[in-house]
Formats: sequence, C-alpha cells, structure tokens
Amino acid sequence: MPIRLQFTLTLDDYVAAQRLHAKRGWWPRLILVLAYTLVPFLGVLWLLFTASFIRIADSPALFVFELGVGLFLVSFPLYLRLRWKRCYRRTRTEPGDCTIEFDRSMIRIQQSKMRSEVEWPAVRSLSENKKVFLLYLAAAKFVVIPKRICSEQQIEELHSLFQQEIGAVRQ
Repeated sequence: MPIRLQFTLTLDDYVAAQRLHAKRGWWPRLILVLAYTLVPFLGVLWLLFTASFIRIADSPALFVFELGVGLFLVSFPLYLRLRWKRCYRRTRTEPGDCTIEFDRSMIRIQQSKMRSEVEWPAVRSLSENKKVFLLYLAAAKFVVIPKRICSEQQIEELHSLFQQEIGAVRQ
C-alpha cells in the first residue's frame, strides 16, 4: 500500500533539515555549536571590552567599528538564519506543493512542473530527528520529508518501509 504525502516545504522545515544534515559529521556539528554559543559569547565580551575602555582620545570611527564588530558577533545566529533563508529561496525548484509517494518499488516526487522517480537502491542512507526525515541520494543531496505532515500511523509505516528498503536509521 503506497504512502502518499502532500506538503509545502517551509523555511522551518529547511532549517531543521540543514541542522540535521550538519550533525552528520563532527566538524559541521562543531561549527554549528560554535556559531550558536561561542561566537555570540565572544561578541558580548567584545562589547563589554569596548564599553569599558572608551577613551576620549580614541577616534569615533574606531569606536563605531568596534561596536559594529561586537553587535555582529552577538547577532551571528540571526545572520545564520538569514543565510539559510536566502539559500532556501535560491535552491527551491518550485514554491508550490510537493507530493511524495512511497511504495515498495520506488519514491515518486511530483510538483507542478517537475516529476522525479527514485528507485530504492539510489537512496544511500537516512537520517531523522523530531522534525524531518532526510533521504540521502548522495553525501550532500537529500530529499526532505517534514514529519509535521505525517500522522503517527504514517510515521510508523515510513519507519517500517525505510527499515526494509534502506536499512538502519541514523539518528
């Protein structure tokens, strides 16, 4: 019995997929953690240092530059979100609904101006978290399936199908 899902990929789905994808290796995971913790912390330290050492002899341009650097570091997670938003807009093939149908022989993906068929042997691996499934066709090419559109029964059916067709699920 085929499983048919219809959805529109949102920015939140895209960000959840990118975060999950970043967790596939230790280096991208480290970069993600540093971007959300260490960089803003350094920005706060920079701003405190800049504010505590204001000297009348310093040029106003230098102070504005130092203040700008500190504010950029503090707001770096927002900058990342804006970059992901830009990538989301640029990498979308179509802005409309997407229909994905899973059966025992293949995965069919259909949008208004595009159709794809992917046979199960082409799917190299699978990752999932609370928000999305990622079906990897290559090391950095994946199909995103948001869990928000699935019922509990569909999630169980997908787990069963993925287990049979792909193998072990990476968390």
